[in-house]
Amino acid sequence: MEETHSFILNGVVSHNTGLALSFAGNIQKRGGKVVYLNLEDAFEPKLTRLLGVDLDEIDVFNLKSAEDNLNFIIQAARSGDVDCVIVDSASGLTPAAELLGEIGDAHVGKQGRLLFQFMRVFSKLDTDMTVIFCNQMYDNIGAMGNSSKTKVGGGNAIKYYAMTRVRVDQIGKRKVGDRVIGHDIKLTVEKARLSEPWSTAQVTVLY
Repeated sequence: MEETHSFILNGVVSHNTGLALSFAGNIQKRGGKVVYLNLEDAFEPKLTRLLGVDLDEIDVFNLKSAEDNLNFIIQAARSGDVDCVIVDSASGLTPAAELLGEIGDAHVGKQGRLLFQFMRVFSKLDTDMTVIFCNQMYDNIGAMGNSSKTKVGGGNAIKYYAMTRVRVDQIGKRKVGDRVIGHDIKLTVEKARLSEPWSTAQVTVLY
């Protein structure tokens, strides 16, 4: 994966965090500094260590609002002290107006507009820092004709600005008798600005 202005947009099933943390472990092995923004409380130290991450060398934060998290990434890039920031996940970026409002208040497109603004600013920075956005795909209710049957959280900002997009799909289960011991995962590179797109790989995750 390219190390400059890279974004990774993951897909349908739940091994996005594992892929991102495996990448983080490889960055650490080369002496890089990694920050993990734990927006969905998905950080599990034991699993993270098994994925090759040095827990003493990774900073984990859980900032409140989308604005706080996105401004943190900008500041980290400008500082030059961080090599990779993992945002887990883009769907967990909650605008401050939503946090301060009432349940039922309308905040149409707020998250998407914040992400587009962030991308415009970040793409102009002189930095080699990599940002990895984990994300989910949802059913596109009301899709008709040739419209996509799925959509991603947070609008299209990550999709448009991403240097790399990888889709993660669960394609099978590994069993011993009736007990599931793992899953077969297919990785599809849906976008790659500096390499060949639509390459695929299949891996097995054993628990």
